[in-house]
Amino acid sequence: LFLHSILKTWIATEACQRLNQDRQSGALELLLSTPLRVREIMRGQLLALRRQFLGPILIVLLTDFLFILSLKSGNSVLTVVFLAGMGMLVADVYTLSWVGMWLGLKAKDTNRAAGSAIARILILPWIIFYVGAIFQELLPGRSYSTNNYLPVILWFALGIFIDLIFFARAYNGLMAHLRSIATQ
Repeated sequence: LFLHSILKTWIATEACQRLNQDRQSGALELLLSTPLRVREIMRGQLLALRRQFLGPILIVLLTDFLFILSLKSGNSVLTVVFLAGMGMLVADVYTLSWVGMWLGLKAKDTNRAAGSAIARILILPWIIFYVGAIFQELLPGRSYSTNNYLPVILWFALGIFIDLIFFARAYNGLMAHLRSIATQ
């Protein structure tokens, strides 16, 4: 979880900085004067992020996989936790790339944009999950089992749902408004 958090924060920061710096220096406006389509520009941004982060992501995923292999066979809940965490790492990284580019493009300050991306993609799902867990604890007749996959599944589903919402907003914003925001 610690490695995942560091990697996701690093990616959010880098994704915000790229378009923000290019917009402020005028390089993005110059790039938009070429016959390149917005989709091609975004593909280039994603390729640059992939080139920088694919190695670290694969190392973290391999480390997670090695932890799964080292678990005792009777610890299936922990295996599900690791698999869900690995899936969330991939989903969050992709979403943070798009949300970071969108917020970085719009923001004057890259640190604020990165903080906003981190809050939306990494912190918001945990807040919602814990609030839901607190309400669930208050329900009468609740039974607790250590072999219960439901909290992990709910956490994963909530994270994916939030990723999809913010990804769609960022993708649509970048595709529709990149040219107008870049020229402001």
